[in-house]
Amino acid sequence: MRPDFPRRKRNRLHSYDYREAGCYFITICTKNRKEYLSSILVGNGLDRSARIRYTQYGEIAHRDLLALPGHFPNVRVDRFAIMPNHVHIILVLEKIP
Repeated sequence: MRPDFPRRKRNRLHSYDYREAGCYFITICTKNRKEYLSSILVGNGLDRSARIRYTQYGEIAHRDLLALPGHFPNVRVDRFAIMPNHVHIILVLEKIP
């Protein structure tokens, strides 16, 4: 490990095979947490609801997440959220018959 990287504790179970069928919650962050993927727009007046506007990179992430099952038949993207500097994904790996 490089000395300029912070020490992180392992976030995986030692005895679990992550190739197994199941649901996985995945978070992917942008480099240096830069807000490359989207911006959050908040309404004004009575409508204060927030909306997400994707950047060109957020559009690519959105398109590619939707395309994953076409590349991997045993993978399903259950839900995802593209935030300004990270993506949350619930990925379902289904058993291969």
